[in-house]
Amino acid sequence: MEDIDKYVGECFSIKFERSQNRFKIFTIPTQHFYVDALSELTPEKFEIEITKQKETERLTSESFKAIYDLKRSKGLD
Repeated sequence: MEDIDKYVGECFSIKFERSQNRFKIFTIPTQHFYVDALSELTPEKFEIEITKQKETERLTSESFKAIYDLKRSKGLD
């Protein structure tokens, strides 16, 4: 577990979802993601989930900007 300490930070939770037979993991940089076994919690897995979260945030930001720009061009702001 020491190899993932830098990814955990101050806010980390693990919840087992019986109905799905998987673990729900939460950290600030990754937000929520799922694993089938705790052995999947490797530095590589955290890097993948951080990259996914950054891409989600980028796309969300671009979407909101596009909506704002469209409303503004239509005089709806």
